Amino acid sequence: MKIETRMSCTLALLLLLSITFFAAGCECVPETAAELCADRNQACGLLATRDSCQVSRAVNCGSCTAPDPDPDPDPDPDPDPDPDPDPDPDPDPDPDPDPDPDPSIVLEITRGGVTALADHEWIEDATLRFYAWPPSELAHWTTKWALNFRADSPDHAVLTAAVPFGASNYALFPEADGCPDATSRTSLDPDRWYRIRIDKPGYYPGIFYRYHAGYLADCAPSHCEADRSRAERCAQMDFALAKKDVAHPRLPDLIIDPRDLDDRAWQCTLLPAGHRHERLIGLRVTVGAANVGTGGLHLRAAEVNGEEQVLQTIDWSDGRLDERTLSDGGFEYHIPHEHFHFLGWLDMALVEPRAECQYGTPREASCYRQTAKKISFCLMDLSPFDEEIQVIFDGRRAYLDPPTCNSLRQGITQGWKDAYGKHLPGQLLILGTPEESDAAGPHWLEVRVDPDHLLLEANPHNNFVRTLIEAPPSSAEICASAATTLDCTMPREQYTSDEQRWQCRGYLRYGEDNP
Repeated sequence: MKIETRMSCTLALLLLLSITFFAAGCECVPETAAELCADRNQACGLLATRDSCQVSRAVNCGSCTAPDPDPDPDPDPDPDPDPDPDPDPDPDPDPDPDPDPDPSIVLEITRGGVTALADHEWIEDATLRFYAWPPSELAHWTTKWALNFRADSPDHAVLTAAVPFGASNYALFPEADGCPDATSRTSLDPDRWYRIRIDKPGYYPGIFYRYHAGYLADCAPSHCEADRSRAERCAQMDFALAKKDVAHPRLPDLIIDPRDLDDRAWQCTLLPAGHRHERLIGLRVTVGAANVGTGGLHLRAAEVNGEEQVLQTIDWSDGRLDERTLSDGGFEYHIPHEHFHFLGWLDMALVEPRAECQYGTPREASCYRQTAKKISFCLMDLSPFDEEIQVIFDGRRAYLDPPTCNSLRQGITQGWKDAYGKHLPGQLLILGTPEESDAAGPHWLEVRVDPDHLLLEANPHNNFVRTLIEAPPSSAEICASAATTLDCTMPREQYTSDEQRWQCRGYLRYGEDNP
């Protein structure tokens, strides 16, 4: 949209005065917030744009749920640079310039830095778009983020500031009128995932998937006064963008897709005579891991110094390839699946939802109802996950099966996802005997990819997902249905179904692992 320049000089002066005098005496007058909103046809919400003076602005166009009678409380964008040295705007003869914040009213601030990947320089005028993820349109685990999906309708948007404040150059928090720190008037929701896209000319777009754990830290001092009558709690999200003319490694970034965890089923298993338990109740869970980085996860087995090792190949933006030997880990032939698996791919756990068992705090062993440690996977490109990542970073599908799972080269291409269904071996967490199951309430289901940090990736801190699952149905209900009952009472050579061959082994070992 064309933006007309508004000058404080009259047309007559423009015609009569010289260019030199004009440059020295005329001054660019920016639009008010109301004028910017009207000119961009935005009725409400945050507007991140440049004004006619080419200054980056993030202005509030009013509430989207109720009319805002005063969207621009400061109609004078250019106050007198030499004001009265002793103004008295406050009728209170004895104001308190620094009132103690009210701890019962908390200002929740999401802030962070956007810097250059190569030299860590601050990047100004970068546009951040935050999308609560997954949105309702992508609730099913097989649905991908399509190219240009909701490009112009993020849940939150903000511009980075030219001058950093503390360790940040952007912030999102409510009721921040008059704050110059490139803020929006909304807070991010705690305990949920966000997909963030960051754009800045001269840089590759940044696409990031981050879990917003909540406002857990005291805020660092800022020159933004916002609302000092409130206590402040912060969440920090930092990002780095790669310049297009600077060679850089393109690393994978692994996350667990929380949508897959909704595909789960309770199961009653009958065990043979002589086993420690007659019946066990288990939870079968689908788990999927996506690569949301700018480069692929590439693994291959090779002989290094006479020993079998697994190597990770690293892509570079200029076409170079690097390789690193994993400090631990490897491939093995997985007998139930009849193909090769990468070892130690993920952990799963059922955790008691007690205060002392919260994630991030030291836990007693009693917090864990059941764990499945270091589950192995055949890594492949099973389904598309993020089409924008595929297009921007050349995420052409590289690991199809066949032949991937029968080879010693495996991986997940950027923008793709691998998943193991709940019916497959290894996707089992055992709650216990019917009596223990009936006494159990809700649990946290926790899953972590690359739990031993064997792999080099862009962000190892977003590998963890947890979801609260409901208490199981009664054991009598689960065991009464043929669809949810598995018979493992016969010798293994008499198994007649893949379900028995794949799943009985985990139940039969429960007495060994849990004496």
